[in-house]
Formats: sequence, C-alpha cells, structure tokens
Amino acid sequence: MILNSTAIAPRIGLAYNLPGEKTVLKLHYGHYYDNLDSYWFYYADTRRPTMIYKMWNGSQYVEYNRVAGTAYSVDPNIKTPYIREFSAALEHELLKDTSFSLTFFYRKLARAIGPINTLGQYEKVTIVNPGPDGIEGTGDDSTIDVWNQTNPGQNAYLITNPTKGQSPAMIEEPEHHASGLQVVLNKKFSHRWQAMVSYVYTVSKGNIERPPLADMGMDPNYFINESGPNARYSGQPHYFKILGNVLLPLDINLGVYFYYISPHTYRPYFGAILNQGYETIYAETWGKYHVDPQKNVNLNLAKIFKMSNFSFTLLADVYNLLNSHDTRWDYDVFNEYGPYFGKIFTIQNPRTYRIGFRITY
Repeated sequence: MILNSTAIAPRIGLAYNLPGEKTVLKLHYGHYYDNLDSYWFYYADTRRPTMIYKMWNGSQYVEYNRVAGTAYSVDPNIKTPYIREFSAALEHELLKDTSFSLTFFYRKLARAIGPINTLGQYEKVTIVNPGPDGIEGTGDDSTIDVWNQTNPGQNAYLITNPTKGQSPAMIEEPEHHASGLQVVLNKKFSHRWQAMVSYVYTVSKGNIERPPLADMGMDPNYFINESGPNARYSGQPHYFKILGNVLLPLDINLGVYFYYISPHTYRPYFGAILNQGYETIYAETWGKYHVDPQKNVNLNLAKIFKMSNFSFTLLADVYNLLNSHDTRWDYDVFNEYGPYFGKIFTIQNPRTYRIGFRITY
C-alpha cells in the first residue's frame, strides 16, 4: 500500500475594489488536505500486541474477541482525506487606521479515512436506557435501539475511505459541515494604542468532527445519536474576543485580552453488554446538556529599558482578572449516567499574578 502524497489542492482567491475605493469584496475557494498521520495506520502494525477482550459472565471471564494487527488491512486505493471551504468577505475602511470586515464561510467534508468492519453482521435490538440515575427499573428509564452483532468474534478491519453501505457497520455516510459569520473591527496602532474586536457565529453539524473517521466504521453503535449540532470542538455558536494594547505614560505597555465562548454541549452515555461485548451507547443527541460559557480577562504590563547593547523588560501579568473560579471548564464533565453524571472534573484556574523580566541582546 502506498498512500499517494501527490495531491492537487487548489486555492483560488479574488479581490475586487468596489466603487468608492474604501470597500473590497473578497472571494475564496480552498481545497485542504489533512496532515498525514501515522495513527491512521497504527492498528495495522503486525508488531502490535494482540488485544484480548473478555467479559464477566457471573462466574468467570469469557473471551469474546481477539484483535491482532493481522486483523487490519489497508485499502490499496486509499486516498488522503480533505475538506472544501468557500468564503466571501467585505472589508471597509472606516477611518485611516480602522477597518471593518464581514466574512461568511462554509466548510464541508469531502473525504474521510478510518477503519471499517468488513465481516461483522448486525441486527437491531431494543434495550433499556437506564436514564440519568444509571439504574434500570426506576422512573427515568426508557428504551433505545442498538446494534447487536450476530457473528461475534468474526471481525476484519479495512482502513479505507468509508462510505455508507460499504460494510454492514457503515450505516451512515460520513458527514461534517460548518458555516458561520465573522465580524472584525481592526484599529491599527496609532495614537499610542491598537485594538481588534471580533465576533464569530458558527453552526457545525454532522456525525464526525474531522476527516479522520476514528473508529466509527468499526461498529454501527458508534453512529447512535451522533448526527446533529456537534459543538464539542468547533460548533459552539458564539465566540467574542477583544485584544489590544495602549502605551501609558513612561511608555509602559498595557495589554488587554478578553474572550467569551458560548457553552459546549456534551452527551450522556451508558454501558451495554451486547454479543460483541461492552459497548458505549450515547443515550441522547447533542444539545441538551451544556457546560458553562468560557469567559476571561487577562492583563499584561511591560516596560522596556534599552541599554547600549541589550534591552531589559519588566513584566507583570494578571490572569483571570475577574476570578471566575466557579466555571465548569471545557468538556471535563462526567457524562456517564449514574451518581456522578454532570459532576465537574475541572474548573477554571483562579486569579493568578506573575512577575518576571526578559533580557534581549
């Protein structure tokens, strides 16, 4: 197998100065290949130790699957994954040193990569969803359809560019697309200060996050409740940012950085024992549960002393100026049904001060 490293990635851009000489229309199309990562083919390494999966049947552990590097193969016609992007922007000069821009963008997955199970056969069955308490037989139970393997242990994985129907495990077409609007107000450095204010609104949907498919094609249960608004990494709707600095008296530089990111969503899951063993089943779609929004203010002070052949800079920083220490940070929330469901793993660091110096020569 040779993954072709020669690929055509066109980038086409057009800029047109509209009447009035202060507004520019920009159009762009980009064809972006993903980086070549060795982890795509890690499991196909025959030197990798055999993984043996066992399950407790009440009295002893029983082997239900054994996976060695020889269980994986690579499609000889595999191709590098990529994304297509379209963008259109208007940039207008408000003042001599200040501009305003409005950009629309759209990105769509064109080709994914990852392993698919070519031998596994599956049937749909209905099981109990234990609900947020994680216990069956209580008032918050419901049911959910899952995929049970009818030939457990008979697995062969092909690393390829998966498409719907390519194997029984590929029940959906790999999909990812994102669109959004970016607004930027840019004040260039003049009169001893500069600033950039930006706002981005993004809608990201699909059943995978990036061109690498990860393990979704290995078992159809990975597709359950996966489609929809996907805000794990790139789909949070609102991102507002202010970045700037001003020269105070005595040429002391004050830098300010503020940002606000709207909440990320997370999905609850529970474990189910099927013919193929333990499976993680995502019980609900994206969008119901969220962590807190991320917001912060950081300040920086710097004073440069120029010497004959070097410069000496005194530095003072304040991180998390507002001391927002109760924020549930990022994705670190326990999302398995049970007594810890929704509990916080990590919070934002408290207000922090740092003083230092830098010598440049």
